[in-house]
Order: sequence, then C-alpha cells, then structure tokens
Amino acid sequence: MTVTIDKFGRVLIPKPLRDRLGLSAGAEISLDVHTGGDGAPSLELRAVPDAPPLVRKNGRLVYTGAIDPHGQDIVAFIREQRLARTGHLAGVDIPDADDSEAEGRDA
Repeated sequence: MTVTIDKFGRVLIPKPLRDRLGLSAGAEISLDVHTGGDGAPSLELRAVPDAPPLVRKNGRLVYTGAIDPHGQDIVAFIREQRLARTGHLAGVDIPDADDSEAEGRDA
C-alpha cells in the first residue's frame, strides 16, 4: 500500500489499517527506521498499547487514566470506582453512590 506525505509531513493511515491496528484519533504510535538486507531504509509503525489506568507507586494503586476536569467530581469518581471494585471482589452488586443518595431523597 502506498501513501503520500503531505506538505506538513503528515501521512494518512488508511481506515482499513487503522481499524486492523485498533487506532483512533489521539492514539499513540511508535515509529522506527530500519535498514533492510538490500540497504534500503524502511519505516516501521507500531501501535503503542494503552497504559493501564491503575499503576502501583510506593505500594499503592494510583489512577493514571484521563478524567474530564470540567464535568466530573473527582471525589465522587474515586468513591464509585472503589465501590465497584469492592463489589467485584466480594461478588456482589453495590449500587452507585449517586443511586443511593437519590433513593434517600425519594423516601
């Protein structure tokens, strides 16, 4: 498959290849230059796997994923994630904190 570099140095990756690699807008890719057996340089493109949203730092799990700073209460988000994780580990379904607060107002 042949593609063209535009005047800004960009290369459009055709949709079938993006779909095959699981690439979408904002996805990170890695580029490497290799020299083949014939001496011709080649460009290798690799999809960079998404980093896990939880990483261990100093023995604690730290959330490193993206959170919309304009539309989400961080404390409520962390509470919901902890409840969901606790419920999953215990094998029970724990309702969201927002659901329980709404039920308390309806009563």
